[in-house]
Amino acid sequence: MPDLSYRQMRALEVGVTQMLQTITRLQDDGWVLLQDCVSMRGKKVRLVFGKAERHEREH
Repeated sequence: MPDLSYRQMRALEVGVTQMLQTITRLQDDGWVLLQDCVSMRGKKVRLVFGKAERHEREH
């Protein structure tokens, strides 16, 4: 695996941070992470969210 440049590392860090913030926001809103599939070699990141019945709130 080739070394990443500083710029690539920063971009990756920012991307991951934003993804984690989004996940936190979704969970706060009652969404639950049902399945995650992370394959760095295949460059595939799949996160499956679903609404949990018990978290339903009246709007």
